[in-house]
Amino acid sequence: MPPAPNAYLTTLLRSLHVRSLSQDTQRLLSSSAYLLTLLSNPLNISLLTSQLLHAPAIWTGSIDLRFCLRIVNLFRSAAIEIVGHEEALNKKDSEHERAFAPESARRQEKLGEHTQLQKEEWLDAVVKGASGRDTAPPWKQTLVLAGLLIGFEGNGRGTLRGSARRTLVTALLTRINAAVLDASGHADVGAHTIALVLNYTWALLDERKKARLDWDHLLPILVGIAFLSDEGYRSGHFLAQVDDDVRQISMNQFGWSDQSRSCLQMASTTSQPLISSMGTFSRIIAYGVDHCRDPRIIQALIEDLNAFSSTLLDRWRRTKLSEVDRSDERVYFDQMTVGKTLPVLWKLLQSCLFAVVTILTSVVGRIPNERHLASDRVAPHLASQTLDILRSLYFIATRLGSTDAFSQLTFVHLATIDILSYHPPQASAFLTSIAPPIPPAQIPTDRPIHPIERTLALYFLNTAEHFTTILPSSVSSTLLLPVAIPYLSPPHQHHTQPTPLSQTDLDLMEASHSVILSILSSPQNSHLALNHLPTYITTLFAVFPSALSARQFTLAFKTLLRIVTTPAVAVAVTVASQASEEERWVAMAEALIELLIQRIADTPIGIPMPQRAAPVPVPASERVGQQPRNEIDDIHVSMLLTLISSLPLLPVPLLERYLPITAELIAAIPHREAEKLKMCREALWGVLSSGEMDVERSGFAVGWWGTRGGRDVVLGEGGDAGARGRYEMSGAIDSKL
Repeated sequence: MPPAPNAYLTTLLRSLHVRSLSQDTQRLLSSSAYLLTLLSNPLNISLLTSQLLHAPAIWTGSIDLRFCLRIVNLFRSAAIEIVGHEEALNKKDSEHERAFAPESARRQEKLGEHTQLQKEEWLDAVVKGASGRDTAPPWKQTLVLAGLLIGFEGNGRGTLRGSARRTLVTALLTRINAAVLDASGHADVGAHTIALVLNYTWALLDERKKARLDWDHLLPILVGIAFLSDEGYRSGHFLAQVDDDVRQISMNQFGWSDQSRSCLQMASTTSQPLISSMGTFSRIIAYGVDHCRDPRIIQALIEDLNAFSSTLLDRWRRTKLSEVDRSDERVYFDQMTVGKTLPVLWKLLQSCLFAVVTILTSVVGRIPNERHLASDRVAPHLASQTLDILRSLYFIATRLGSTDAFSQLTFVHLATIDILSYHPPQASAFLTSIAPPIPPAQIPTDRPIHPIERTLALYFLNTAEHFTTILPSSVSSTLLLPVAIPYLSPPHQHHTQPTPLSQTDLDLMEASHSVILSILSSPQNSHLALNHLPTYITTLFAVFPSALSARQFTLAFKTLLRIVTTPAVAVAVTVASQASEEERWVAMAEALIELLIQRIADTPIGIPMPQRAAPVPVPASERVGQQPRNEIDDIHVSMLLTLISSLPLLPVPLLERYLPITAELIAAIPHREAEKLKMCREALWGVLSSGEMDVERSGFAVGWWGTRGGRDVVLGEGGDAGARGRYEMSGAIDSKL
């Protein structure tokens, strides 16, 4: 026969006061959880709870979050057992054969070895034991209260009455606030416990209760724990250990074993309680950003994140792994490194990126709504620091495949740029501070530029593009153009057989083209447009289709066409050439169209678009909502579609000339290419009937299509009646409308 609960309690209390080996701790905790569900005397329950928070057998030695989580689970398991037992009793009460048994006898029979207390009575006894006369530190009390709350209310159980739940939650928040004041910093075990407790109970707290936390003192502690402490990302210290385990295994290959010390340490870090649930933890910090009262805490938070991200970037730059471009990883690393160890590393780094961006989302959302933060002295400084944080983490963001797919990152980037754009001097100073070294005029294919430098150059170009409208021409000409121009063309290749470009090469080219077009489109840069347009146009046609996709080429071409038909550019050209404005305007647009038509005529139909980059498999864990773009796989047709989409931008004199030529190019597509012919016909019909053209251009288009033979040229005089009936126009409006 097992010992009575009271005798069992005496034995357990004696064991708790004797220092024991670490392997005995789990046995003591399991015995305590079991005994808590047996005791029926509230005083004994309070006594055992109190002793559990002071026992030398439990609290001697190293205390980390994994151990604290075991304390939480002790009280969680006990609470779940109490709930389960009470539900079993209620189920038996509903059975017909028990309906007439005396209440006291029936209850004693059903209780068996479980407590005779109602769950609210049992809960009250445990809470009194945690916060009674022999009071434990507040952070220890939070472990008990959190375990109770999770056990009674977690997973949708909701077993406590309203008053009991409110009392428990209020007690928990009160102890958290007290523990915050007692904590000496992010390295304190009490501070770590606060983070753990909040992480596991956050979903069980209502909004009004969350706001009662002392966020002014709590927020800096949580940020330090997440990014600086041993329970968080440790200031990126895990990267410092990688190089010791990366070994050369052949002439051109390196290996990083998944059993190496650094990889095992990284896997252990990933499984730590806070890191493994960093999504919730980062949202808690973001909530604190929204609710802290002192705006200076936000400024200090940004300073901390900036220091952390800079350190992380510096430590990544020092590793051997950073010297290999992503497209070359399968060449220079063995299969184990590519398939096992690198995914562990990038999973940890990406969780870090997501956490930082989640916090920055709240920071950026608060800046415009806080008088102090929105001031001319503080706002540009915060915006510059935020952009600097994103720059330092850009080597992680580029692993996502498409940074545009990460909506929060895109929001933070663009919103911060918008804030800084209201302060042009500070924007110029920021771009100057992050400007990469000017690359050589002809970048060699072996890419002597360090991959990190190329990534930072890509960030610079992608960011600078959005500032061109507010930057002085002098800054654009001396800072932006020298960095962007060398990347307009693919790296110079010494080999007779050109190799596919890396994705970084393509991204840099696309970004540099965007920067150049943005600069040339800005009204204050009309004189720069005059000087750089001829060279840029030549480069654009030289790199398509080998280095630019059809989508990128179309966008660039139409942007150029808008630039040369912009009055500011036309005026600058007029002053320089003494020609009439309209003549020069028409001449520049005409030259562009002629170049495109000549390229279309020189390119036979049926030549597929070249492969621009070597495919790099992206693990599912690293992809964030990527959607492939469907593009035309025919060089001739893609250029013809570019010409068609550019027609609404042409001045009427040029439209009168080039609309018939476009129709002839469409008609020249052989009928064996029926799908491509149909695509071009529908594209032209869409331009003519969708309302893209203004009244003057539409008037000409209607006459040309209906009475000047345009429809006959495009569809053919002998075309089928069904096809001709689909393309009827009346007053420049689609007849189907």
